[in-house]
Amino acid sequence: NYANFIDLARFIGIACVIYGHCHPFVGEAEITIRNIVCCFHMPLSFLISGFLSKPIVNSGWGNYKKIVFSLFVPYIIYNIPYISLAFSNPFGFLCSMVTSSVPPNDPTWFFYALLWVKILTTLFYRHQSLLLTGSMITYVSLLSCGIELNTIFCNHAILSGIIFFYFGKIYEQYSENRIMYVSIP
Repeated sequence: NYANFIDLARFIGIACVIYGHCHPFVGEAEITIRNIVCCFHMPLSFLISGFLSKPIVNSGWGNYKKIVFSLFVPYIIYNIPYISLAFSNPFGFLCSMVTSSVPPNDPTWFFYALLWVKILTTLFYRHQSLLLTGSMITYVSLLSCGIELNTIFCNHAILSGIIFFYFGKIYEQYSENRIMYVSIP
C-alpha cells in the first residue's frame, strides 16, 4: 500500500531530522553517522513533497496564493521572535537574510526553500524538464567551479530541492498504482 509506504518514508525522514538536530555529536563515529543521516533526510523530504504535490494545471494566481498561505505565512509566523533583530540592527538583519545560508531562525530554512521550489515549479509547470535540467546543470556547474552554494541564502537547498522535488513528482506520475493520499490527523 503506497499510503503506508509514504507514511513510513515520512516517519524515517522526520526521525532523521530530529536525530540530526538534537543528538550531541562528539566522537568521530557519531559525526560520521550524522553526516550519513544528513545526506539523505532533507532530499527525502523534498522527494516526498514532490510525490504528494498536486498536479499543476495552470500557473494562475490561485496556485501562488495557496503556496503563500501554506509556506510563506508559517515562515513569517515562526520568524516573529526574530523580528526584534531587524529593529535593533536593520541593515545587519537584512544582510543576514539575503547573504547567509540560513535565516536568523535556522530551522525555518526548509519553509523558505520549499516556498521557492513550489513557486518555480508552478512557474515552469509547462516546462518541467527545462527547470529540472537547468537546476541540475547549474548545481553541478557551480560545484565543479568551486563556488559554495550555501553562501547566498538557501541556494543549495533550492537547487537540490527542485531536483528531488521533481524526482518525487516523476515517481508519483509513473508509478503503476497511483493512490489518493489522505493525511491522517
